[in-house]
Amino acid sequence: MITLGIDTSSSYASIALLNGEQVILEHNFFSSSELSVTLIPKIDFLLKSAAINCNDIELIGVVTGPGKFTGIRVGLSMIKGLFFERKIKIVPIIANQACAQKLKGVSGIICSLIDAMRKEVYAGFYESVNDKIKVLREPELLKISELINLLKQFSCLHFIGTGSAKYKNEFLENGIKGYYWTERSFFCGVEAAIIAQSRLQQNDYLDNPAALKPFYIRLPDAEVKGND
Repeated sequence: MITLGIDTSSSYASIALLNGEQVILEHNFFSSSELSVTLIPKIDFLLKSAAINCNDIELIGVVTGPGKFTGIRVGLSMIKGLFFERKIKIVPIIANQACAQKLKGVSGIICSLIDAMRKEVYAGFYESVNDKIKVLREPELLKISELINLLKQFSCLHFIGTGSAKYKNEFLENGIKGYYWTERSFFCGVEAAIIAQSRLQQNDYLDNPAALKPFYIRLPDAEVKGND
């Protein structure tokens, strides 16, 4: 099965093509303000390089958030535009879980942290069980001080994600011990595709691109101002 994995939820944008569990091609790049102009040409280049037609894609795994509002909107709009005429299987994926997927097989609790700026992070807790990532606590927006108090309740922690790298020293200064996987890549296109394949086996997917929705925890500033 040809699977397309896409993550545009952060500055670490990633597109990957898999045939079953085998990675065919992966393209990682740093997202910019021109993502809406460059994303489709990058996907087109990836498909042509792999000699794969858009119609060959049978499954899509796409990260829907939390993260950068513009990047998420661009990624979802691209999928809706490219595949609006097809009933293709699509799996929406949480950014924290895609990142946690990189630590599949570790023993202990995985703390997946996405930097949310403003001294806040999107924090999700996971565990690797039977070769799958199990959700222990759904992602939530936490101030760093709140997260530090929460982390003191746990032991054998594995930290991953942009928030882990950014606040590692602050955690250590506050006595938060654990394994900090800051050398692991933050690009999650491959992980999005792998999770999509697993969820497909559980019949947990969408079959209409129009049904895709962003996963926001913090409202975009424009929406907050609109509600004032």
